Amino acid sequence: MKGSLRPSKMWRPVLWVLVIAYFLIDAISASLLKPLRRWLDRLDAFRRMAGWIRSLGPYPSLFIFLVPLIVLEPVKPVSLYLVGIGQFYAGLIVFVVGEALKILLIERLFHLTRPKLMSFRLFAWAYGWVIEIFAYFRSFEVWKSARRWFEEIRAHARRVIWGQRLELRRQRVRR
Repeated sequence: MKGSLRPSKMWRPVLWVLVIAYFLIDAISASLLKPLRRWLDRLDAFRRMAGWIRSLGPYPSLFIFLVPLIVLEPVKPVSLYLVGIGQFYAGLIVFVVGEALKILLIERLFHLTRPKLMSFRLFAWAYGWVIEIFAYFRSFEVWKSARRWFEEIRAHARRVIWGQRLELRRQRVRR
């Protein structure tokens, strides 16, 4: 089909790898940022802000969710572009800071505004579609393997961190 937006069969595997990498980066980033998110949720200022956001109507809720999404979603491509033009550190900083903000802010905003956002039929349809795509990718063996690998790394990191904490406590007791 000439002129359509469908990629040729030759490029489909490359696109699949890029899409899977995109979603894996989000999943890994979200896992790494959970402790920070929990800490922020306990702060009084964030609790008050969450209460205010919950009190908003559907349209302000949609606005307050979409603006950061539109601003922060291009972080990965922009950071990739910066790395591609030789600005490795700038690309890395844009990626790390942008991903952290995106995950911390957008995930929390979605959680707070979800009931109101789902009142929009188009939004509810798009959300359902995204959930189906995630379920499809999570069914891949590559995704499952990457997830197991990540969990093993995380468990090892916890053991190392707890081992270091125990060693520091022992050293303090000896003094």
